[in-house]
Amino acid sequence: MWSSKATVRRSVVARTAPRATNDGPHNAGILANSFQGPSELWLQDSRVVENVREGVMVHGAVATIERTVFEQNTEDRPTPGRSLSPAASIPVPPPPPPPPP
Repeated sequence: MWSSKATVRRSVVARTAPRATNDGPHNAGILANSFQGPSELWLQDSRVVENVREGVMVHGAVATIERTVFEQNTEDRPTPGRSLSPAASIPVPPPPPPPPP
């Protein structure tokens, strides 16, 4: 998802296939990116399994992940600022508000 809001609840995100170009983060099971504007992801009561790269990748977005299982994703390891993994599958705090005008 790019610059949008999404809620994924009681779902299985599994076995995503690599893109033919295999170019970067576009192979994650779920990608939340604020490239062109703010994004917000809510992932609850789900399973993220056997994806070709990270189970969930967050770039500048706000993500809340609750009661979600990560298993056998190719790159499930904690990498702050890059991906969410089993060790980091807790709500991610939102960024601080902008300063007043």
